[in-house]
Amino acid sequence: MDRADLSAVFYGDGPVPVLWATYCPVHFDVWLAFARPPSSREDAKPPGTAARAGERGRQDLILAIREEFGVERVLERFQSRGLTEECRPIAAGSFVAAQLTLKELVSDVLPLTSLAGAVRVAHELARNGGTEGVEAALAGHVRTPATSEIHDSMERRQERGRHVTWLLRLLHRVVRNARPDLGRGDARERAVTGVLVDMLDAADMDTGPVRRPHPTVQRVADRRQKYPVVSVTTNRPATGAVVRSRRTIKADAAEQVFSVDTASIGWAVVDSGIDPRHPAFHDWDTTRPTPRPLATRIARSFDFTRVREKLSADVLTGGLVNWAAALPSVETTPSPEQPARPPPVDQHGTHIAGIIGGWWPELDFRGICPHIRLYDFRVLDDDGGGDEFSIVTALQAIRHINEQAGRLIVAGSTSACRSRTTWPVTRPDGLPCASNATA
Repeated sequence: MDRADLSAVFYGDGPVPVLWATYCPVHFDVWLAFARPPSSREDAKPPGTAARAGERGRQDLILAIREEFGVERVLERFQSRGLTEECRPIAAGSFVAAQLTLKELVSDVLPLTSLAGAVRVAHELARNGGTEGVEAALAGHVRTPATSEIHDSMERRQERGRHVTWLLRLLHRVVRNARPDLGRGDARERAVTGVLVDMLDAADMDTGPVRRPHPTVQRVADRRQKYPVVSVTTNRPATGAVVRSRRTIKADAAEQVFSVDTASIGWAVVDSGIDPRHPAFHDWDTTRPTPRPLATRIARSFDFTRVREKLSADVLTGGLVNWAAALPSVETTPSPEQPARPPPVDQHGTHIAGIIGGWWPELDFRGICPHIRLYDFRVLDDDGGGDEFSIVTALQAIRHINEQAGRLIVAGSTSACRSRTTWPVTRPDGLPCASNATA
């Protein structure tokens, strides 16, 4: 589907986006992903099977959950609705990753977002008015029921009606473009509306808000805070990115002015992996005429690439990661008697680690903190690609390590993962040139 075509429906044609697009909990990229028709056998239904109304290829989504509600209740909802096996939900921190169809998004997730009011009205239209009721709403003829709120006026009801029309038109356009199999002409338009009716009729509206909105005394009421799911985004692909240099951030000047020992600080590099054999990640004995490498400063190593496939059911409790059991399954730290792991194919993580904590006296190379302890969290594969949820899960593992220790073992982390990559000038060994060294 053309991005501009859906953008006109989502944001409107005016110079300022419509209000509901600005505050929509389901981001534009999610609607765009569902609006694309199946392009492979994995997306399409197997031959000889009837596609359920409103269902097409699944999209890998990330649900941001409000902490007061808790990810456990969202996972319980997936289980109670019989969606655990197909959607494969898994939680890390306040985020739940799940593979959803458009119908499941509408019927099971939207009622948990700030779109719940509009979905409730659309659900009643689909259940009571059928295709004719939804067609009338698409044309802008919506009669919204009054609520129990004191300030519920006719203007508010008209605004809710416009909100419902906006949502229905958005869903209609998404289904229309995602389902080229629904025929042509007037029959196609009616078939699209029928799919829409089926999705809305299946909406589960029995879930109440976690709590009522804030009282208006001494604060502004924000009714969006009563909904469990704050936002829905795609599990976006991640790649490496480096954009500035050590000299640009004045790290060399700071090192000359201040005397700071970073040897007791741990720092995580969330990237494509660090080359453990590289001499820049050792301590060095510089008391002799010729510097001599000592022990490595890479304290621990983990592999979180495609982490959803690595975490077995044994380390999940109702979709929640049991980190005490899960961490050993992703840790790759070699024991003292074992040889170091082979260097990663993609050198971006080594590059970033060199920027943060490289020290190579033989070549007079120094990173920003040349004595810092490094923790290697690999989230990008050999091609430099990965996904957003692997990064989120790695950050939750860092939190677990600190909580188990009762102190900041890992004081912070650096992730240079972005949707686009800018490569600086590098040396053949994978470390950056001194003038290009920063994250």
